[in-house]
Amino acid sequence: MKSLTLAEGVRAAAARFPSRVAITIDEERVTYAQLVERIGQVSAGALEDLRLASGERVAVCLPNCLPWMEIACGFSAVEVVSAMVPPMAAAPEIRTIVEDCEPRVMLCHASNEAQARAGASHVVERFLVIGRAGPDSYDDWLCRARPVVKPPVDETAIFSIAYSSGATGKPKGILLSHRSRILTAYAAAAEYRALGPQTRMLVSTPVFHGAGFLNLLAPCWFGGEAVMLSRFSIERLLDLIESHRITKAHLVPSHFAAFFALSAAERRRWDLSSLSCIVSGTAPLAQSVKEKIVEAFGADVLHERYGSTEASIVSNLRPADQLRKAACVGLPFPSVEVEVRGEDHRVLPPGEVGELWSRSPLMFSGYWRRPEAQAKAVRGGWVSAGDLARRDDEGYLYLVDRKDDMIISGGENVYPREIEEVLLRHPAVQEAAVIGLPHEYWGEAITGFVHLRAGMSADEDALRRFCERHLAKWKVPKRIYLRPPLPRNSMGKVLRRLVRDEAKKTI
Repeated sequence: MKSLTLAEGVRAAAARFPSRVAITIDEERVTYAQLVERIGQVSAGALEDLRLASGERVAVCLPNCLPWMEIACGFSAVEVVSAMVPPMAAAPEIRTIVEDCEPRVMLCHASNEAQARAGASHVVERFLVIGRAGPDSYDDWLCRARPVVKPPVDETAIFSIAYSSGATGKPKGILLSHRSRILTAYAAAAEYRALGPQTRMLVSTPVFHGAGFLNLLAPCWFGGEAVMLSRFSIERLLDLIESHRITKAHLVPSHFAAFFALSAAERRRWDLSSLSCIVSGTAPLAQSVKEKIVEAFGADVLHERYGSTEASIVSNLRPADQLRKAACVGLPFPSVEVEVRGEDHRVLPPGEVGELWSRSPLMFSGYWRRPEAQAKAVRGGWVSAGDLARRDDEGYLYLVDRKDDMIISGGENVYPREIEEVLLRHPAVQEAAVIGLPHEYWGEAITGFVHLRAGMSADEDALRRFCERHLAKWKVPKRIYLRPPLPRNSMGKVLRRLVRDEAKKTI
């Protein structure tokens, strides 16, 4: 019986569509036949030249570029594990990851070679550099590789270690198997009804992230075309949708913010009518933004998914429910079970807020060398990312907030996301973050930070009065500060931890 592995799936697609373009980025492209050949060369080079053994790690520190799929498939086809290193990471951050996973080989790009070497040279024995000729050139290495006979790989084998963002401390290595990624692609194909040979997928987020890699993998698994965005600008993103007649795009809240920052007349410059499916994920989408998306793209296009690298995709809010279910992340994804549990792990009834747990064949295989973290996150086959949620009487899920971000003010539990949703409804507010700061009387004082839209104004008193019209008095922020754009990670998620750290130093 053939296993569900990344390389085998791409080979099957190539047998059906050998001359079809599989991946495009900028002016580069690769057909399925070429992609399969290059996957074989990577596997051969891993065994014959690099002498890597089953279970060894290679560090992959790459921006979005054409070789991503051949590297992930080629190494994993011989059971070599790709450890994903953020390509924009500083040398100390790279050092932390490579000291954790101990790779002998690192793949990097000419654009980030200096920091990759600065952070990893004390661990890594060999660098392969994409985007330049000469010593350590990836292309030269690839051309020297010759096909070899490879033993079959079990689908439960680990193909990558994805590192968490480190928002709560040292990044954790998250182990992902072939089977989990491929079943996630199948589940997405069923849920979105937008994956197949006709698919032209826009890969708009960094591929080193779990979501970005899934968006690259899925069209290649089903014989479609992946169109990669090498660097973000809203104009470049819209150009790609129009010129490639993109059918499906995965976008994050910051993409939508940039889109709606354009005037209506500017947005009409692009023909976006080919889009039949837009999936938003990685960070909560404000209800006010959902309403704008539905107005701009129609009522049958937008999905909002919720998940984590550990759990994979947990739920999806379908287009028909976007306006019917406000601030909702939908129903469980295919093959996923969910429970909302209290502190005693008792399953809570509809309407009560608790920690969200899920289990499915899509979830991760554990943490790399972090048994204490695994014991906390996984119980009896169920996994939690530490998010608080509730379910309604129809079974729909509503994210309330991160468990670690909950504010206790005056003895009451306050969920920052609820207040941020209100602030984002103010016409002058572009971004909002709410945190709790130590306070002698309240325990924690609810504190808001707001970045205003260009050309618009509002002061603290006006924003607090706006909150008072929509929130109970005890939920209204004690102070609201105007500030520059909020700090975000590479997927556009606001980093409340950094907002909190800055506030403690300056307030």
